Amino acid sequence: MKKILIFVTHGLGEFDVVFPLIARVKRDERCSFTIIITVRKIFRQFNESDFYRYCAGKLGVTILFCQFPNKFDHGFKLVRKYIRSRTLVGLVYNCYLIFKALLIYRHLAKSDCFMHEVTNQWSTTKVMYWLKGRQIFSYMHGHGITTDTVFKHKVRRAQDVIYLNFHEHNRSAVEQMGFPNQIIIGYPKLSRDWENLVRSYHPNSPIGANSVVIFTRPINKVYMTEENYHALLFSSFKAIRNILGHVLIVIKMHPREDERVGARIMREIGFDENTLVSKEHAAVLSRDALATITFWGSTVFDGFSMNKPTIEYFIEGPGFRKSEPCGSAYKKAGFHSVSNQAQLESILRDVARGTYKESVTLQGLRETEANSAFWNTLPRQLCC
Repeated sequence: MKKILIFVTHGLGEFDVVFPLIARVKRDERCSFTIIITVRKIFRQFNESDFYRYCAGKLGVTILFCQFPNKFDHGFKLVRKYIRSRTLVGLVYNCYLIFKALLIYRHLAKSDCFMHEVTNQWSTTKVMYWLKGRQIFSYMHGHGITTDTVFKHKVRRAQDVIYLNFHEHNRSAVEQMGFPNQIIIGYPKLSRDWENLVRSYHPNSPIGANSVVIFTRPINKVYMTEENYHALLFSSFKAIRNILGHVLIVIKMHPREDERVGARIMREIGFDENTLVSKEHAAVLSRDALATITFWGSTVFDGFSMNKPTIEYFIEGPGFRKSEPCGSAYKKAGFHSVSNQAQLESILRDVARGTYKESVTLQGLRETEANSAFWNTLPRQLCC
C-alpha cells in the first residue's frame, strides 16, 4: 500500500480540499493517508470540529500534530518581533525545524509521496524537499476559482512539484506562481464521494431544515471593508425576512474571522430570535438548507455541492480589482451573483416559488471533476 503524507500548513480550509480528494481516492484501496497539522491554531480548530474528526475516522486518515515554524502561531510572531535580524530568525527556525523533523522522521521516511498547499509555507515544507526520490503534489488551499487572480510572487521549488489544478480556467493564474507541471482534477467537493460523506454525517445538535445560511468572510481593506460587511449582512437579513418570512437564518463565519467584530455588527443590526451563529461545517449546513448566500468566497461550492440554491452577494472593496482585475471569478463561472438587496430579493423569490434554476454553465464544473483522466489513472499518478 502506497503511503501519502500531507502537511496542513496554511488554514483549516485545507481540509475542504484534502478530505474530498481522499474520499475520491478511497475508491482505490492501495493508498493510505497521514495528515500532519503543523500550526497549533489549526490543530485546535480541527479538534473543535466534530465533522472534520468524523471525516478523518470515516476515511481512515491518521491525523498528527507537530508544530513547525509558521507565521500564524503567537510564539513565532514573538520571535519575529523581538529578533530583528532575518538571518538570525532563519537560523532559529531551521534549528527548530530540524529538531521537529527528527520527531516525525519515520513518517517522512516511510512515505511514498508528499502533498502540501499552494503557497508552500517554506519554513515548514522544506523538509519534504530534503528527502530525495519522493513525488510532491501541491493544491490550492480552498476551492477558490482563480481564473484572473493576480499572483505576484513565485512559489519556491514550484518546478519540482505536480500541481493538482481544479480546472483548466485556473491554468494561467497557476503558471504565474511558477507551476509548469499541472494535472486537471476537477473541484474535489463536486465528487459524489464527498456528497455521500457529508450526507452520512449526523451532527449532535442538528440545525433545522429549510434555513437560509449566510457565509461571511473576514473584514480587511482589500476584499471586505467593515462598511460593506455591515451593509451586506443587514440587507441579507432584510431580504430574507421580506421574501421568505420568519425562516431560520444561520450565520457561518470564516475560520479566520474576528468573531468579536462579527458579533458586534450583528448586535448593531438587531437580528431577531430566529437567527443563530453556527460553527458547523459549511457543507453540513448547506445540506439541509433552503438556500445559501456567500459574501464572495469558496463557500459557494458548499451549497453547490449539495445541490442547493447558491447566491453570491458581494460589494467590491476599494482594492478588490488589484488582485481580481476582472471582478468575481465565481460570477464569471456562472454562479448567481448580486450586489444589492433588490437583486437578492429577486433570486429569493424564485427560491420561494420553487422556480430557482442554477446557471447551465455550472454543469461544466461538475463534468470536469467527473471526467478528469486523473482519477482514472490512480494510483499511478498519485501513488507511484
